[in-house]
Amino acid sequence: MLKTHNGYFYIGSDEDEHWYGRRFFKIDILGNEILEFDLRDRDGNRYANTHDLIWDSADNLFMIGNDNPDRSTNTMRQDASILKFDEKTGVMLWAKNYTRAFDNTQILNNSPTNDAHLNSLSWIPAGEANAEAIVVHTRSAGLTFGISPADGEILWSINTGGFNSNFAAGQGVTQIDTSGIENFENGAHTVFVTKNSAFAGLSNETEGKFVLSLFDNRSCVDNVGNAVTRDITRDSTADSYKTDPARVMFYAVDLVANTATQAGSIIQLPSDRVPQVTDFMGAAIDYGDYYGIYTNHARSFFISDATGHIIATIYDLICSMDGYPEFPGECYRARLFAKGELDALINKGYQVANG
Repeated sequence: MLKTHNGYFYIGSDEDEHWYGRRFFKIDILGNEILEFDLRDRDGNRYANTHDLIWDSADNLFMIGNDNPDRSTNTMRQDASILKFDEKTGVMLWAKNYTRAFDNTQILNNSPTNDAHLNSLSWIPAGEANAEAIVVHTRSAGLTFGISPADGEILWSINTGGFNSNFAAGQGVTQIDTSGIENFENGAHTVFVTKNSAFAGLSNETEGKFVLSLFDNRSCVDNVGNAVTRDITRDSTADSYKTDPARVMFYAVDLVANTATQAGSIIQLPSDRVPQVTDFMGAAIDYGDYYGIYTNHARSFFISDATGHIIATIYDLICSMDGYPEFPGECYRARLFAKGELDALINKGYQVANG
């Protein structure tokens, strides 16, 4: 996971090759350490960084976290925490564990036991009738939900996978109607709020309307494409499943009407040369009015518009050793950098280098 913000890189350090970032840094493009974030809460409990991060309107940083050392139990589920930090000091403001919200949920059968697996973060501003929210997605449970930046309270939930309609039951969470979704995601590895102008008619921040882009791994399906699931507390069952070729989909969300509907076209990726099958990882990330699409296990990268017109393709893409030793040479979320983003990185590096 690698993101930039205001001319800096933000990156975790997986020094013991154990998947999670035991340390987390803000650095410039020259590699200078600007700040190390303290991955401890006020009680001294340690966390590790994983998957994604985002900023709110007050420029606080939000990060998906896991306890350190990592365990996976009924009371401390895997990848189940959101951590909030002071961007200026690196001090953790709070850590919220969502284990209890996942009681009685179903997860994909190829997920580990007690795997909450939060994996994507986005941000939406406050509108006239909706609160500001950090948008969180979980690949194992097929859920996308909004939390308050103030205290982490779950505000609303979308059953984007189609198999958990009562998430956080008893907690007063608004359940968004998904009857307008024809194709539910299955193990999506990125679910982000898209700014593509192709969806301008469905996006209005003041009215609580936005569109989600989903890199749909189709990770764990039966022979007719339905999700193969089990209870989150159970070990994997003997039920057979397969992975279908990855695709990109879009859901339009209206927080005032409490609806989520399928929008636009499904982007089907060319599979003649390389079957675009990747049960885990990969990404679809905004690049202006295009999407950079990376299929991790298939090691392919595409640039596509919102209609699925592919304008560039790279095959046999060998990346860093993320995932070593299980997946050597594969990457996590390969992406394109926009000119403005690169300019900010270069300018900030120049400023740091010249005092």
